[in-house]
Amino acid sequence: MARSRTPQLTPAQVKYIMANLDENYGPRIVVISIVLITVCTIVLPLRFIARKVRNLPWQIDDYSTIPAWVGPPPRFPYCSA
Repeated sequence: MARSRTPQLTPAQVKYIMANLDENYGPRIVVISIVLITVCTIVLPLRFIARKVRNLPWQIDDYSTIPAWVGPPPRFPYCSA
């Protein structure tokens, strides 16, 4: 069986990476994602409660919010372009 070779970084690529180590937006993206998921989780039931309190029937846009909040099933083949 043939071994695949791991590509090596050029010195210029290593220099660029080392110069920009402090520019990591990963933690900021995680925090923003958590905040948005929390807000959506709070607002979704409030939408249904508000319609119930005002005696308005639930319509297709109300029902479509649930699968949009849950998302696609695991290993669901979809294209994100």
